[in-house]
Amino acid sequence: MIVRVSSQLYITLTGESPRDFEKWLDTNFTMPNPAYNQALRFSSWGVPKGIPKRIIMWAKRGNEYVLPFGGWRLLRHKFSEAIKWEREFYPLAPVDYKSKQILYDYQEEACTAMLEAQSGILCSPTSSGKTNIMIEVAARLGCRTLFVSHTKDLLKQCKERAESVLGCDRKYFGTITDGAIKASEGMTFATIQTLAKIDLSEYKYFWGCVISDETHRVAGSYNNLTMYMNVLNRLAAPHRYGMTATLKRTDGMEFCTERIIGPVMHTVSDGAVASKKAPVEVSLLSVPNSIELKQIVGSDGTVNHASLQKAIAEDDIRNKAISEKLKNLLTL
Repeated sequence: MIVRVSSQLYITLTGESPRDFEKWLDTNFTMPNPAYNQALRFSSWGVPKGIPKRIIMWAKRGNEYVLPFGGWRLLRHKFSEAIKWEREFYPLAPVDYKSKQILYDYQEEACTAMLEAQSGILCSPTSSGKTNIMIEVAARLGCRTLFVSHTKDLLKQCKERAESVLGCDRKYFGTITDGAIKASEGMTFATIQTLAKIDLSEYKYFWGCVISDETHRVAGSYNNLTMYMNVLNRLAAPHRYGMTATLKRTDGMEFCTERIIGPVMHTVSDGAVASKKAPVEVSLLSVPNSIELKQIVGSDGTVNHASLQKAIAEDDIRNKAISEKLKNLLTL
């Protein structure tokens, strides 16, 4: 078996049974489509066109089988002795990001683990510094890197974080968003929506590292999965990473995420993060208000939450009392 590793995995059998191999692919690269089952359950008009019953993540093109990049470990585990590996990547252009970061011990451990893994997913709790960890991974790899986000706000946050902890010139930070391509020779921060709309053929070998933020959203829906696959399957980066607080999903779609990017290669525990956080004392403060029941109770006798929120926000007595208490606390 010859496996050519590029933007995807291209496999040529050299004596293995095609029937047995395709049976293995059906088990390991195919799953029921939750979107189909949901449409079948709730639609009175049947399943809309374009929603397949199964998600099939492999294809046969002539004598070659094509699989998503993240599945290479599954192949190695099953056929290790029979595989001849071929790598199809361009030499990585070196970049000195001049990192200024001093990581916590759990962040350093995570960074080292992800570098050793070369690809895969980092699971780390909220506020643990996932972005800082993966920025450091990219900096130590020292190659052109693409950060992929699903919103402009996340793109902006990630870019600003990188600019604050890396000492390289600002020309090494670029963006691809709102239809505008401003890729840099260092780190480029992009929204998946814009990437999905542009011709990525000329960028196939441009980045040596691709990092997907909020990785659980890669397979957040069937449409999301299709969009991410169309983008990531066209980029031949030897290092493909993801980061998330939790990969597990109730619909089981993490199955697809792990085939596209790779499995979870390191998990930061809640305890490791908690030991680095300063304890915060929380207490309740009682404040007066002028809200009357008739303002917030509907005709059926239950509380109308929209009316309650409006009454709370517009209650001058309550707002003034809160303001005074805050002033007192700030002057202590």
